[in-house]
Amino acid sequence: YMAGVGVRPEGSLPAGFVRKTIPAATYAVFRVTLDGTALHPQMKAAMATIWGNLVPASGLNVADGPDFELYDGRFAPDRPGTVVDVHVPVAV
Repeated sequence: YMAGVGVRPEGSLPAGFVRKTIPAATYAVFRVTLDGTALHPQMKAAMATIWGNLVPASGLNVADGPDFELYDGRFAPDRPGTVVDVHVPVAV
């Protein structure tokens, strides 16, 4: 597991951080709407649904590349209705 934060290409990094670039790709995006309760059980259930049901049912082929969760400025884990977007690379 890797956690990341967006930085400008010319931006400096804090000590202990390394720069990783996510290559341009086509992604299927699955939006997870949270209910304001504990984050981990909700994300665990969402991942099981995404990888166990939605991806296989979509007919899409998962591409070689990183999948990632986007927690942006809308994210507030204790606020019902906040969202997390799960990006899955797909072959076109």
